[in-house]
Amino acid sequence: VRATAPWMDKAISWLGSIEICYLYHHFIMLDDVHHLDSFGLPRAVDGRMAMIVEWGNTTPEACAEVLSSARSLCSLPLTAMKFVLTSKAKFTKHPLADYGDTPHIYLVLGKQTQEDRER
Repeated sequence: VRATAPWMDKAISWLGSIEICYLYHHFIMLDDVHHLDSFGLPRAVDGRMAMIVEWGNTTPEACAEVLSSARSLCSLPLTAMKFVLTSKAKFTKHPLADYGDTPHIYLVLGKQTQEDRER
């Protein structure tokens, strides 16, 4: 959305800020990426996969969740409304490598000292 329709991105962000619409995706790095292994996978200082936590959902996953939660076709509108108002996204933990098919997440321009990171 950001690249194809910046105005829509701003509108969705504004609707989210007043808690009407949550169509965005957030993640937080749990580990600093110390190095890339021989396969190009991001690793933490201890060698394990660098991890993130994310709060997000996709349209197909959201539709599947609403459909599986509805008890009948009659309950579908109420189930969809409940989903929109209460449980639009899930909080999950994943390896950063799961985003390997997205070539434009981060570019490290320079190393930071531990003091810089803690600021």
